[in-house]
Amino acid sequence: MSQITQIEKDANIISKIKEKIQILSFFITLLLPSIEVEAFGTVTKGGHFACLKKEWLIDMLRFKESKRASDFQSYLDSKKCIILRKGIKVVISEFPSIMDNTVGLIYRRTRAWTTVDALDFSEPDHE
Repeated sequence: MSQITQIEKDANIISKIKEKIQILSFFITLLLPSIEVEAFGTVTKGGHFACLKKEWLIDMLRFKESKRASDFQSYLDSKKCIILRKGIKVVISEFPSIMDNTVGLIYRRTRAWTTVDALDFSEPDHE
């Protein structure tokens, strides 16, 4: 009888440990994005543009290529896209694929999209 009681106590302790591990792993996953933020920080080059949606960035690239200045300007006027200033510290949230050179970035908790050319990887990111 004492072995069964001991096994039940051990099972109860293990159950409590499992619960604590689940809670701890949840909090660790909340911390991971902030660790990643420090790893992929960079700064912008001036004169390039960024958009709030990847589709809008692709539109802007098409407008630029086809020299449709009025469409390009309408996206800027509507605040769908902005012209980047030099030296803005951003965090890369999505790296470009083999198929395109678009980059997801985060600036002050706002996600945006730009091209690789708009980022200065040679500039050290110091706070």
